[in-house]
Amino acid sequence: MSGVSQGHRSVKELVDRYARQRLLPFLGEEGQKRLEQSAILVVGCGATGSHIASLAARVGVGRIVLVDRDIVELHNLPRQVLFEEEDVLRERPKALALRDRIRSINSSVEVEAYVGEFHPGNGEELCRGVQLIFDGTDNFQTRFLINELGLKLRLPWVYMGVISTVGHVMPILPFKGPCLRCYLSEEPRAGELETCDTVGVWAGAVSLVSAIGFTEGVRILLGDSPSFRGLFTFDIWSFQWRVLGLKRDRECLNCGRGEYRYLGPRGSWAEVERVCGENVVCVRLGVFSYLELMERLKRCGEVKEGEYFFKFRSEEGREFTIFSDGRVLVFGTQDFQKARSWCARYIGL
Repeated sequence: MSGVSQGHRSVKELVDRYARQRLLPFLGEEGQKRLEQSAILVVGCGATGSHIASLAARVGVGRIVLVDRDIVELHNLPRQVLFEEEDVLRERPKALALRDRIRSINSSVEVEAYVGEFHPGNGEELCRGVQLIFDGTDNFQTRFLINELGLKLRLPWVYMGVISTVGHVMPILPFKGPCLRCYLSEEPRAGELETCDTVGVWAGAVSLVSAIGFTEGVRILLGDSPSFRGLFTFDIWSFQWRVLGLKRDRECLNCGRGEYRYLGPRGSWAEVERVCGENVVCVRLGVFSYLELMERLKRCGEVKEGEYFFKFRSEEGREFTIFSDGRVLVFGTQDFQKARSWCARYIGL
């Protein structure tokens, strides 16, 4: 792909774009070539995902594959880089908006964008040809799917998460150290964990998590080992951090026993269906705590209790009916991806 032109000369001809970073002893000429020959998959183009994609394009990673199911919303702008108010007004899919910005930053980078959900049916295809996965998701269901795919394909990945002012980073090398399920033997139940929409998120924490996670990923791309094994966690506001040392669990469901809950014929993926004749989608949750979820949602919206169900209306006006048997009716859409996205935001999947 040709560079941005100035007269008859391209940017590449006018200046050596990577001159400063090639001076770094761990990179050099060979390391830069290795980055330019590398391909990464970014699953989720929100807070951490947009940071990762921006950094990857700027340092010259050769191919970037973007996957996201959401559109840009106004509340994204404080912490999700490269998006603009115009994207909000046009209701642009995040993956497409991010793709276009990356192309304007570095025209020599190959960028592919997939608008939709990362799921068991397309995950392996989207991983084709990449050497590393970056987690930019907001739910553990997708993270456990990435974990299983990473093990199956022998593909390293970097887990990242931010909530409030707290961040987590965990580089994962399949069968060479602990996997995500070594750290979390069971998926958190739906509604068990706080989300950014219930307790907030600080932009500075997002930037720091992304910088650490991206650097660990580059170490892997360059053939080096991660700088730590286990889970790095910090609170940027209180300026505290620690590394939780982890070892591979030989009895781990995934990397120890080789059992995959999401890559089977049906898997554990939450079921979704439209409610006939109404602008409503029904999402079926897995195991969750009904009462704990109801109490938590009272802090971020209006809750009306019924018999075997309660209704929740968020501060933004989105409405849900949550049943004690795990069914969630999501009102105001017939789009499966939007319904799952809203459930992940407020309930957690």
